[in-house]
Amino acid sequence: MSPKKNETEYLYVSSFVHAREKILLSREKYDRLAYAPDTLSLFRLLKEYGYSFPAESGDYIDSALDKTLSERISEMEKITPNGGNLKIFRLPYDCMNLKAAIKCTVKDGFDFESLASECGSVPISEYGRIMEKRDFSLFTPGLAAAAKDAEQIYNKTRDPQLFDIELDKACFRDMLTIAENSRESVYKEYVSAKIDISNIVMCIRSMRMEKPLSFFKSVFINGGNLNIGCFEEIYGEDTEKFFAAVSKTRYGKAFSLDVTAGNPFGMDRAAAKYMLGFSKELLNSVFGAGAVMGFILVCENEIKNIRIIFSGKKAGISPRRICERINYV
Repeated sequence: MSPKKNETEYLYVSSFVHAREKILLSREKYDRLAYAPDTLSLFRLLKEYGYSFPAESGDYIDSALDKTLSERISEMEKITPNGGNLKIFRLPYDCMNLKAAIKCTVKDGFDFESLASECGSVPISEYGRIMEKRDFSLFTPGLAAAAKDAEQIYNKTRDPQLFDIELDKACFRDMLTIAENSRESVYKEYVSAKIDISNIVMCIRSMRMEKPLSFFKSVFINGGNLNIGCFEEIYGEDTEKFFAAVSKTRYGKAFSLDVTAGNPFGMDRAAAKYMLGFSKELLNSVFGAGAVMGFILVCENEIKNIRIIFSGKKAGISPRRICERINYV
């Protein structure tokens, strides 16, 4: 494809994405949802905003939201040149579904259907056959290999967290492979940022749990902008020194001591804050896949926010407190 033709195609894609931005929820709409008097009113507002549900019941909310997100990703895959690269957004859901399927196999008390997401590249309907035959050929190479090893890891350790970690690392490796094989640097930029954020969050949690450096090194994910040496230098230091070091990186504005300390949602909010800022930058792209990627990231954030609102309503949390947990774009 000539550069001129590629630019022309992406001009159309960017125009299409910017037109589709109108369907995204504004701050005003989020607040209306948070202040809805009951879940029935919440369903009605969401329908007014373009969402559809098979029934006005919380039993269907997760699958309906997953379906909406999957449809939006599919729409972007169809209009984007080399849309197969957008599989990097589906792989985390494949990883999540694999974790659920394996747990259902090795432990009682797990319901795969209630844990699975429709947003992965492998249809949910395939997982029964996959686990029965232990045939992981539909997955990317890293995930397939990690899935084959997962049961063996569990049988040796009886610790499902260990195969979760291996699947997560394999997922990132496969995302990185797709990004590096693409012709657009924005894919690599995105995956590397996701890896850095995962490592920062894991480092903070490991230090707060007083885990040794060897533990953190075992869960560290390669491929980010921050190598293991960046973390080794500050691991075990007091939190002020840690965040002082983080403040010198591109993630400093999102991750700060006052944001993450004493708040159970602090690190998740910090990660979301950085990715939302990244998303807005991508949405302003004209050439390349940036606008498409930004749109998908904002859609993912929107689905998470709706889940926060629903769970808050169900738990009887005040609208003001729910609004505090929403990640506004």
